[in-house]
Amino acid sequence: MMWMMGLSIQSLLDLAVAGVLAMVRLGIFAFIASILCSATFFHTAQDVSSGSTPRAAGQSTPSV
Repeated sequence: MMWMMGLSIQSLLDLAVAGVLAMVRLGIFAFIASILCSATFFHTAQDVSSGSTPRAAGQSTPSV
């Protein structure tokens, strides 16, 4: 009966599998992105704690 409406069980299962795979892929992407962001944060935090603050491009150092 569902094939009369244009939706079959096979197409519904295909959509469900595609949705689950998309969620898994986005989860892996988010995990890798969070690791990279954490590494960048800790690297920057070490630079700031050692006293060497990063300067923006074009900023001159103050002359004393």
